[in-house]
Amino acid sequence: MKPEVDNAGCDIVLEENSVVRHIQLKTSKFGAKKSGQNVNIRLANKPSGCIVWIEFDEHTLELCSFYFFGSEAGQPLTGLENTKVAKHTKGNAEG
Repeated sequence: MKPEVDNAGCDIVLEENSVVRHIQLKTSKFGAKKSGQNVNIRLANKPSGCIVWIEFDEHTLELCSFYFFGSEAGQPLTGLENTKVAKHTKGNAEG
């Protein structure tokens, strides 16, 4: 592994008992109006790919809730097949 951020859909890779998890981390403030997150679809190509969504208190930065979206160890992340693909909002050389 090389130290890169959000490479191939994941933020961190962890291994325990020969199970490798490619994890994308998401955060939002507790009670935020947004009810969803943008997820990199390449995460579904990784064995044991998953998303950990953390809610935090915006005033104290206390961690409030943790949500896990994934399958059993060794199984691919499912449920992304029919989702809308987000568009990148940063401009490039073409505008």
